[in-house]
Amino acid sequence: MKQELKTVYFISGLGADSRAFSYLDLSFCNPVYLPWQIPEKNESIENYALRYKSLITGTRPILIGLSFGGMLAMEIAKYIQFSKIIIISSAKTRKELPFYLRAMKYIPIHRLIKPQNLKQLNNLAYKFLRVHLRKDKVVCMQMIRESDNRLVSWTIDSIVNWKNNLVALNTIHIHGSHDILLPHFFVKADHKIAKGRHMIPMIEPEKISALLKQIILNA
Repeated sequence: MKQELKTVYFISGLGADSRAFSYLDLSFCNPVYLPWQIPEKNESIENYALRYKSLITGTRPILIGLSFGGMLAMEIAKYIQFSKIIIISSAKTRKELPFYLRAMKYIPIHRLIKPQNLKQLNNLAYKFLRVHLRKDKVVCMQMIRESDNRLVSWTIDSIVNWKNNLVALNTIHIHGSHDILLPHFFVKADHKIAKGRHMIPMIEPEKISALLKQIILNA
């Protein structure tokens, strides 16, 4: 009898969607890509996670979060028990955020820049995401341009003001050694991808696919 594939939920990062995972070979599972919801005015990430959890069903599911999606996964885990949480290019607690992001809580310079202006900083985005191939740049910039301005502003503010200090049970952290946006020396990763950059699911899809397959099939 053919074994039923495990359902795995995916949450993308800031300004991204399911295309951030489109380079992966996920033939070993049943992927469900969770769409971003428009946040309410002045909504906290804790309240957002409480609303967002309704998109996830089943008993002890598996959740994968990329970048900010990993931070949101830590918040959702306060309401749902997962058999595995896999975060990629992310942080498990506020302490794992670089000091310059934490400092923005007290010097909120990010609020001076309009989201639509951030989307025009293509070269800066390429530098932080470490995307070099043209096809990857096209996908990244399409996602950024199509993202909702309210969601972009809310996400940046949520990262800067994130308070979490709890690591959810069964969490596995994958991080690239060459991540500029969230440098690896600030986090405690279970799997370090040599020369891996922030968008490692797109840039190192073979390595990430193989690692996810190993983790998920053994969950």
